[in-house]
Amino acid sequence: MTVNCISALARALTPASGIGPRCATWRRKISLLAAALSLAASSLPAHAADAIDHLRARPEFSIFVALLDASDTITQIRAAPAITIFAPPNRAFAELPQGALESLRGRENLERLRRFVLTHVVADRVSDARIKDAEFDVTSLDGGTLRIDADDGEILIGKAHIVGPEVVVDNGIVHVIDHVLVPQ
Repeated sequence: MTVNCISALARALTPASGIGPRCATWRRKISLLAAALSLAASSLPAHAADAIDHLRARPEFSIFVALLDASDTITQIRAAPAITIFAPPNRAFAELPQGALESLRGRENLERLRRFVLTHVVADRVSDARIKDAEFDVTSLDGGTLRIDADDGEILIGKAHIVGPEVVVDNGIVHVIDHVLVPQ
């Protein structure tokens, strides 16, 4: 809400007798309220509509997003009512063997690319609270099993570590991982 909206509201609420917001004290209070509301609104974090939008908005995930786009799996991922994406940032792809990333991008390897991308997605909300000091398996959208093992604050998804806090979005959760996950 802006200062102009609050001022317009104050003018609309002014009784015909002239008592109310026309006095200087009232106007100062309304101006302070408007400034506070404006500041509060501007400090709210931006909210991504879904997990894929969240990743698209961050350049550090550009390689994974490009693979998502090339794999034709976005519709399938968005169709799940709740998801968790274990998202590798660009630096994680540097650890792949030479030529591995390029081989995924070829149209002749589309099925392999789909399996690779869907290995990073679970059709369930796997929250920090659920993971804390637990050991369990989840099924990725490619049908494979991912082992989650949390012990003493260290969380492993297969051989990848979760680094940083979870990001909760409308359709699920995003966890940043330090290595890419390889389909089984």
